[in-house]
Amino acid sequence: MVRNITIRRTLAAVFLIALVTLAGAEQESGIPPGEEVTGSGAKQTKELELIIEPDVTTEMAAIDLMATHYRREGNFDAAIAEFRKIIKLCEQNALDVNVKNSLIIQYMRKIAACYKSKGDFNSAIEEYRKLAALAEVHSLHETVESAVLTAVECALQSDRYEEAVNMYADILGREVQNETVLLTLAYLYRKHKRYDEAIAKYRKFVENHPDSPHIDGTRYDLGNCYIARVERSGGPSGCCGIWRGEIPQEALADYEAALREFKTVLDYSTSDVEYLHKVASRIVRCYRASGRKEELDQFLAGHYERFLSRCREVIAERPKSEEAAIAQYYLGMLYMDKREYDKAKEEFDKVLSMKVTRDIQTQARLKVAWILREQGHYSQAIEQYQKALDTTLKEWRANQIRLAIAGSYYEMGNFTQTKRILREIIDLYPNTPWARKASLMLKGIEFVNKGVGQ
Repeated sequence: MVRNITIRRTLAAVFLIALVTLAGAEQESGIPPGEEVTGSGAKQTKELELIIEPDVTTEMAAIDLMATHYRREGNFDAAIAEFRKIIKLCEQNALDVNVKNSLIIQYMRKIAACYKSKGDFNSAIEEYRKLAALAEVHSLHETVESAVLTAVECALQSDRYEEAVNMYADILGREVQNETVLLTLAYLYRKHKRYDEAIAKYRKFVENHPDSPHIDGTRYDLGNCYIARVERSGGPSGCCGIWRGEIPQEALADYEAALREFKTVLDYSTSDVEYLHKVASRIVRCYRASGRKEELDQFLAGHYERFLSRCREVIAERPKSEEAAIAQYYLGMLYMDKREYDKAKEEFDKVLSMKVTRDIQTQARLKVAWILREQGHYSQAIEQYQKALDTTLKEWRANQIRLAIAGSYYEMGNFTQTKRILREIIDLYPNTPWARKASLMLKGIEFVNKGVGQ
């Protein structure tokens, strides 16, 4: 009996401390959610003990623990039912108004998040709308903005684009951090491949916020949206893609617009050679895909010297640093862009001889493997792929490597090993993009070799 009372008091105490933090955070007083309460926390807890009956606090704490357990287990319906019980308890008991509002808003947010996690976007939108309306009444502007933007994302995921735009217009009407809203909505449109709308929002941001610290990143994203729109309409994909036949005028216009954005943010004074390479690679891609060979050659001639010089400066300034290893890696990438694969391999081999992070080493090894595979040295490529597989910690990359190994075996004519690796991916990672890709490759192999007995 004593043990049960102690457990209930512990639950109540934990729950009361959470309320102190929550009340402060939801009133936007500067206390981040989940941060430890110090100083006046003990006094606030005693005040809350007078506001909330101990039995009610204990009951809420127990329900919260059960709901959290259900949520972690993926039983979202059960979690939602428990969270609603807490809201009902808040409404039925005479609580301090700030505590009551903070609790109700917090658990409305959890309910909405559960619906979103289970893929019930219609219910999630409804809950986020209710949350935004309640937060609006209490002038919790950050909560309003967060709820509406999450509802917008749910609407986009469920193909309710008109509703998403209306919600977006609604939040802009309140003039709540327009800069953040524009970028967030542009990102959501881009994420869901609504490139026309994404381009419109990015352009509006560039026009309205030219001095923003995010302006270069926004222009870079805008350029990528133009390229993605061309690819969606049937244009070539990848860094080496070119058009077959006459290039449509719409595609030429998009390539030109993308070039304009990328050239604006190309800065050879930066020490971030990775970003510099990314921007330059996009420029190369636009010139190559649109068939502008003369301009491509001119750009590469100038870029080659300036980028080479910048990388060597970084290597000379900090020869044993991670920045030097990254610069060495992107020297190899520069040669890859120029399709000088032997020189590229030399640079990547230098990276592998340096003391570098596991991630940089893996990327360099994968580039070496790709070059060897392109040159027809399949056994050596597989050896490099296997070494990269042994050191990578990222599951998505490991499966990409496994697919590359399978492809290498296929290209060298070893169909038995190819099928073994593909079946292994399918068995170990069912219902994943890698398994689906492996399944398609396997079906293709079996179709080609049907009746051969391999």
